[in-house]
Amino acid sequence: MNRFSTSLIPVVAGLVCCLAFANCRKKKNEGPSETRRNIAGSWRVTALGTDMNGNSMLDLDEFVPAPESPALVNTFNEDGSGSSNVSFNGLPIATTNTWELSNSDKTLKMVSAYNGISFTQYYAIRTLSASEMVLADTSRAQHSFTVARKQ
Repeated sequence: MNRFSTSLIPVVAGLVCCLAFANCRKKKNEGPSETRRNIAGSWRVTALGTDMNGNSMLDLDEFVPAPESPALVNTFNEDGSGSSNVSFNGLPIATTNTWELSNSDKTLKMVSAYNGISFTQYYAIRTLSASEMVLADTSRAQHSFTVARKQ
């Protein structure tokens, strides 16, 4: 090899690297998923149920409307924080929560804290729209369901 071709090797290698990295694009931050945007907000529990026949669905005879009092309201903030508030016999009870989505946004994990005690619940998101949400509590052997409407 002559001296001229030997001195071109670093230049050519540099150009190849530059071209390779020029074609790489940084993934644009697309923001929160549609599921996360739909969950964000305050939700009032409107019905509760238990899967008595074990078919993993909420059948018509397996749920009851939630009473007007105590009203349970869960708030989900976009940053993953939140709260649950219920007033029972005039006594307000509030928990602080954190929440996250997993399993391709099909599972909701909620960690709640009250008086120094924390507990974790996992929910399968059965139905979710901008105004209604149906969750199946998968933390228990017999699934319980919660139906909520956005306030």
